Amino acid sequence: MNNLTVHKKRNSLIELYRFLFALNVMIGHGLFPIKTEYFGPDRISVEFFFVLSGFLLYNSLEKYKEMSLPKAIKTMVISKMKPLLIPTVIGLISNAIYNYLTNYNPLKVFRYLWYIPAMMAAFLLHTVLRVLIKNSKVFYITVAGIFMICACLRFFGNEDLFFFDYLRSPLAVGLGILLGKMPKPEIKRKWIWWLMLVPVLAAVFVIVFLRLAKDSRAYESLLDLVLFPLLIYISFRIDFNFPIFNYLGALSFGIYAYQCPGRMLWGFGITDAWLVFFVIVGLTLIDDFAKRLIKYFKRKAVQTV
Repeated sequence: MNNLTVHKKRNSLIELYRFLFALNVMIGHGLFPIKTEYFGPDRISVEFFFVLSGFLLYNSLEKYKEMSLPKAIKTMVISKMKPLLIPTVIGLISNAIYNYLTNYNPLKVFRYLWYIPAMMAAFLLHTVLRVLIKNSKVFYITVAGIFMICACLRFFGNEDLFFFDYLRSPLAVGLGILLGKMPKPEIKRKWIWWLMLVPVLAAVFVIVFLRLAKDSRAYESLLDLVLFPLLIYISFRIDFNFPIFNYLGALSFGIYAYQCPGRMLWGFGITDAWLVFFVIVGLTLIDDFAKRLIKYFKRKAVQTV
């Protein structure tokens, strides 16, 4: 989830949503020590992060357009995967150990991390298309066409089709890219605080009340096509900076990836909910501290040159 990593220019509302939706994944996977029914199913978090991924990919696509295809693919993969590499590797190793301990299919090593290859596949598709299709109008019409095909298959197709779940990524990432193309008019300062209520209420509506319809396609359509784009678009129109939210957002990918070592403990017969939770939180905090420490020493090294 590259949108789960730290971004140079932060929007504190988005950072808060990233943290809350990552936490919702933990709750949905049964790794949160306090059981609650007041959050939505974990799958809604995936849809949010897919749309956000596409929205953030939009600006990068314009840079990739000017590169050769091999260079564009290499640049995209490195820029998106480099911040995720260590937690992902630790997660994959933990999944492999868990699969071995529980006699689960060893080939299904991604497990909770399935989002990463799904996201990267959608990124690769749109990066290749952007390099091959130089004309911006034709490119975005193509993206819209792919989005419409995926939407029709997803919302009206047969759920038993083997590729049914694989449509989630190109559908939501494509929508995010199209969302990035939308006009961004200036908003008068007096309307800012009122506009903040829209994404907040939308988030509450998604997480809490729509739980009652969690298995319906109408629910998924409302999330993908209306509420998440609204949440992301309006939040990015608001210049809001709050350090605590920024810090919480920086922890979001760790919360997601380090569930795998937490679940590995289950394979060893360690099922104490609080112990597993503190292992996940501890690894997340250590990972974030290490990244900040590395950045600090890199800045010091540059200043001394």
